[in-house]
Amino acid sequence: HPEFAAHLPVENYYRDLSKMFRKEPLGPVAARINYYDNGVRQADAMIESILQILKNKGYLEKALVVITADHGESLGEHQRYGHVEGVFEPMLHIPLLFQRIGFAGTPVSAFRNGPNSQVDVAPTIMQELGLPSPATWQGTALQKKLAKDQQFLFFEQQHEHGLLDWQTPGNIWKYWRHALTLNEHAFELVSDPLEAHDQMPVLGETLKRQWRRLLTPLQAKAVELKKAEELPQLAPSSSSTAIKANQTSPE
Repeated sequence: HPEFAAHLPVENYYRDLSKMFRKEPLGPVAARINYYDNGVRQADAMIESILQILKNKGYLEKALVVITADHGESLGEHQRYGHVEGVFEPMLHIPLLFQRIGFAGTPVSAFRNGPNSQVDVAPTIMQELGLPSPATWQGTALQKKLAKDQQFLFFEQQHEHGLLDWQTPGNIWKYWRHALTLNEHAFELVSDPLEAHDQMPVLGETLKRQWRRLLTPLQAKAVELKKAEELPQLAPSSSSTAIKANQTSPE
């Protein structure tokens, strides 16, 4: 629709998967960014429409509006487009917006600033509404400080599993490992937010062993699932077929 095509020309990189992940430089970068920008404009318009409907129904007189996402998007960083491969920062970062209407909550200045996860979103909503979070939830509301022993945050995408580590004051280490190829990467995000300098070759073995140990349960499960996918689908044997044929329905 012309209303949602303010940024032209555009190229939909999802139409050709070979254009999404390549090592060599890609062609019309601006056109691919335009494609995503137009998607953002359309999302804004849809959100505005939904909020207006809720307002007309009287649902926003006292409400908490939360806008977030399930993933980020790469727009050429590390020669990638899209979000279905890799765990670089553009794919992990998501928006999180809160709008209070008709009530006052915890001052925004008191919200925790630092590495946070999607599992923290639901507890944050419950805290805003004055409701307790179920004991089975893993996240911590952004209005609360993390416990001293909470020094790791986990993430994954397909066969890549990783963590953020802020044990050392002033540093945020990001480490991930591919469950099948065992390729590993590590970046210090405070000094290298663009993930340009892989520190894996120069890191001490003690730290690397700790990270690998923390990821072992996730990686083991990924390997098991991969093996299950590769198992041949067995056809029913003749004996089982005969048994089924001889079964009678209860009267």
